[in-house]
Amino acid sequence: MTDQLLRWAREVCASTSRHADDLATAMGLDLNTAEVLGSQWIFDPPPPGTSYCEYVVDDDDTLLFAEFIPDAPTRVEDLVPLFGDGRAIVGGPHDAAPTVMFELLAPPGASHACRVTARLRPSDPQTSEVESVLLHPRLLPAA
Repeated sequence: MTDQLLRWAREVCASTSRHADDLATAMGLDLNTAEVLGSQWIFDPPPPGTSYCEYVVDDDDTLLFAEFIPDAPTRVEDLVPLFGDGRAIVGGPHDAAPTVMFELLAPPGASHACRVTARLRPSDPQTSEVESVLLHPRLLPAA
């Protein structure tokens, strides 16, 4: 799944749109397989390499983030070569385990970037096993 995540993150960065339809096309996802539940678009079946795929969109179908659950064990260490060093970020009151935020992917000259975060699977003691990976598209300020 890690190669797929890198490709998806690069497609988000290269896109000139944050509209969910455009990003799904760029990522090779079929919106006809998504069940729309308010602001959630849940893909069924999920794309290869995942056991779950969800888009969360705003009122005008702009993608806020995409969440993927890997279908094979994935550790933070597997993501570092792809997305750079990560750092733990402060979780919310409902987070049972840490979230790791990676460096912003912003290719030179691109109008968009992508932030990758990984939610860790809760465990005691805490391990680096990833529960889900999120892609957050970002519009870059004009130079």
